[in-house]
Amino acid sequence: MSGRRQTCGNGDRSQPEGCETSTDVLTQIAQAETCYRAFLLSGRAAQMLQAAPGLGVTIPLLFIQCEGMAQGATGLAVGGDLDPMMPELGFDLDGQFTLFSTDHSNAGEFITVNGWVGTTEILALRQGASFRIPAE
Repeated sequence: MSGRRQTCGNGDRSQPEGCETSTDVLTQIAQAETCYRAFLLSGRAAQMLQAAPGLGVTIPLLFIQCEGMAQGATGLAVGGDLDPMMPELGFDLDGQFTLFSTDHSNAGEFITVNGWVGTTEILALRQGASFRIPAE
């Protein structure tokens, strides 16, 4: 998983690790929740949830930032193959996966991402009732 990174808050590496402000963390979680609500209202949510019935429960719903592609994007990893080494981490972000992003439209869009092309940074995850910032 060379392209997968975890971070807290806004990913600002100029601050010492773990020193992000609570405002940054709350903003990140609010963005993840907004994207999640848009995903649930999208026409393909039921299909994606049927294909991965544990999404958000046994499969963490990852709010990620993808860079190094033709156009960077932030959103939810909602489809793909599970990570072959550690399926409990969710989808294989080094492989091909589906990202739901609200970067360019409030209604959101589904983007096929080739994870090997760039890097992904986990900004927040949901495994249960709400999003949280992952521990390093």
